[in-house]
Order: sequence, then structure tokens, then C-alpha cells
Amino acid sequence: MANFKSPGINKRTLSICAVLALCLPLLLVAQGDKGNGNKGGKSSMCQTVTADAELRDDGDGIRSGNEYSIHNDKKYYGLEDTLVCLLTEQDHDFILSTEGKTSYERASGINRKVTLDFGVNNGGYSPFDVDPIEVDALIRVDEVLSNDAESYTNQPKRLILWFSIGRNNYRLVFDGLVIDEFNQSDWVEVTQTTNADGLREWTIASAETHKARLEYDHRGKRYTVDHFVMPFQITVYETTKPPTCL
Repeated sequence: MANFKSPGINKRTLSICAVLALCLPLLLVAQGDKGNGNKGGKSSMCQTVTADAELRDDGDGIRSGNEYSIHNDKKYYGLEDTLVCLLTEQDHDFILSTEGKTSYERASGINRKVTLDFGVNNGGYSPFDVDPIEVDALIRVDEVLSNDAESYTNQPKRLILWFSIGRNNYRLVFDGLVIDEFNQSDWVEVTQTTNADGLREWTIASAETHKARLEYDHRGKRYTVDHFVMPFQITVYETTKPPTCL
């Protein structure tokens, strides 16, 4: 009985092997298509112009952090120690982030931050116990990268700066929203020029009297804390570095 072999079992085994032999090429094709899809998806996330950025710092409400860059200056270098880029698709926004989530930021070994000084032009008033404060920040400015090769001057744009203190999340917003004469925020102004090397430069600035709205973000619901005069200037330099993949 131990050496008995059933012909029925052999037929079933052969049938299963035949099905697997037919399915295996299809599975390999599917894996190949999936791999190509992933590559295409990553490529679509690299539609950017990598840039460097520099904050003016001189008495401003938004300034560089205390840490120096990999080149021993205060400039933020895209693809080297910070995320700095402009989107070439969709919104054409400018992005600067010191949140340290990219491999090149971790590889640099430098924890770049941004300094916020809420008391600089507000009679010394600040909503925080310590002022100025150093934070990891994400800055985004709408539609900075122009599809038009010509330069433009003083275009009003929206700027949002996200930051956290402990477990509390905040947004500093320049968006032109006017609630009343005491509660209003201004736009930032953006100018695009071209330097001698044919590379574009952008100046993003708020005047000394322009106000930003500070919002507290609690579980997706935002509450206005107050309005603050926050002068600043960011100069953005187009580079020839490879695109930044977001």
C-alpha cells in the first residue's frame, strides 16, 4: 500500500503544473509593468527647478537659523543641506523646507532651521514664551516660477509658513485677507529677473508695515492667534543642479 500510486493524483498534479506554467509569464509581465509605473511615478515627482535661497536677516521677522550651511554661510542649498526648489508643473510654487525628511538633509549632518521674531516690529509682543524662536519650517509661495521667459516685478503672491512648537502646529500666512482695519494680512511681493549667466533669480519680500496672520492649527481646525508685522526678504537663485524629487 505504501508504494501505491494513484493515476488520478498524477493527472491533477500535471494540470496544476500546466496552469502555473501559463500564469508565470503573465505574472512576470505584470511585475514589469508595475516597475515601469513606479519609475514613471517617481519621474513625475521630479518636475522641479532646484534652487538656493538666502534670507536677508537684517532686523527681519523671518531670518536664517543659527546653524551655518555646508559651505559655512547662511544660504540654504537645494539638494545639499536643505529642500529648495520651484515646481515646473501645476502650481509653479516656490518651496523651502528645513524639516529634514530628505536623504541629502540627513547626509549633510546639519540641522538647518528658520528663526521667527514676532516682537521685532510689534512693540515687543510675542505669543510665545521665548522670542525669537528657532523652528523647522516649511515655506511655500504660490506661482513664483513663471512660464513666461520675461521678467516680472512686484507680483502679489500668497506665502504660507508652517511650523510646530512641541505638539502645537501653526501657520504664518500672508494672503491679503482683510477682516477689518485691525485684523488683516498682506500679500508678499515677488520679482523675477535673469542674471548674467541666464539663470533666473527671484526676490520674495514683505515690507516693514505688512502684516501676517498667525494661525493655530488644532486637528485640522485653524484659529487666528493674532496679526504680526513680519518684514523679511528671501532671494532665490535658480541652479543647474538636477531636479529635486519630492
